Amino acid sequence: MNRIELRGVLVPSEYDGSWAEPYIARGVFTPESRFRAALAAADKTQPLEVYINSPGGSVMVGDEMANATLAWKAETGQAVNVTIGAMAASAAAVYAITVADRLRAYANAKMMFHGAYTLTDGGQGAHEDTAELLAKINGVAKARLVSRYALAPETVEQWFAEGRAGWLSATDMQAAGIASEIIGSDDARIEFSAADAAAIGQRGMAIAACYAALQEGPKNDGGDEKHVPTAPGADGDQAGDGGDPVRTCDGGTEGATVPDADAAGSDGADADAAFRAAIEAAKSEAVAELTAAYAEKCAAFQARAETAEAALRMMQSERDKAQAALAAERRTRADELNKHSATVCGLQARLDKLLGGALAFSACPSTWPEALASCGGDYVKAAKTYPQLRDEYIRNHNQK
Repeated sequence: MNRIELRGVLVPSEYDGSWAEPYIARGVFTPESRFRAALAAADKTQPLEVYINSPGGSVMVGDEMANATLAWKAETGQAVNVTIGAMAASAAAVYAITVADRLRAYANAKMMFHGAYTLTDGGQGAHEDTAELLAKINGVAKARLVSRYALAPETVEQWFAEGRAGWLSATDMQAAGIASEIIGSDDARIEFSAADAAAIGQRGMAIAACYAALQEGPKNDGGDEKHVPTAPGADGDQAGDGGDPVRTCDGGTEGATVPDADAAGSDGADADAAFRAAIEAAKSEAVAELTAAYAEKCAAFQARAETAEAALRMMQSERDKAQAALAAERRTRADELNKHSATVCGLQARLDKLLGGALAFSACPSTWPEALASCGGDYVKAAKTYPQLRDEYIRNHNQK
């Protein structure tokens, strides 16, 4: 089967590594890169079957998975059929309604929509930017629900309100047009194998058939005797009229006829009571077996759920530790950078102080008037500092 499974939390590709193999294998989370790899390996000549049992995860991861699936559909022209297991919530639910051409849900499945949320590190402006982003994310999901399915806008708006969530049962999904089929519903047709049918017969189905036939009332063929219909047997015999043998509930046979009810007296009532008692006994046995099987399944499911929750808590703890270590490392690097910046600033100040104006320069005067100006009009100082310019100036004037 051309099948891909989305199990556990939808996480970014950074969770795709050898250390994560046990968690991925147990369905604790599904990295986006693993999904894309499975999609690339899918048979492009068949419809794609996507099975979902996920509480959701990263919005961006879910969107990327949806985009990859839509691209696969466009490339192959194949349909995408989605099956909801126990749950499709949050980002997993949005993925399902985005890609599904046909969606089925198990009778005990749940789907949940709610507003996106995150954490913001910053001031008022940063929080306002985050709020705007969340509104855009929620708007896409709300618009898809209202436009594609039979859902009232005010109902969808309540699901995405702060602190609220919209939970849909399988019947809710079907009523809204999200699910086209409910798997395992009470009104679904059950197909039994020959072995199952035989086992059911041994556990009281034949008795129920006998009782149902008896309740229809004895048939009168015009004679003085009334005949009990024959219950369906293992060899395919049908209920008989006239003198055919009557198959009893314990597998034996008796005569075809019984005395008229008036003549039978208490015997007819006793037979009826016996049938009723046999039916009740078979019913009690079946209920007991089903109850025991259900309890066993519940215990096994609870054990698996507790194991998954423990693994998820461990993963969350490891993630928290890694984030704390990363934050500490960032603080350390920031402190070191600040120290280095302070050191550089101090060295720069010292260098400026040592050099002073030594590196500054001004052009030397090239004429005697400029020399006088540079010395503030002090003739003696200018003559001592620039004697050549003075002598050149005197020679030029004497020649005139």
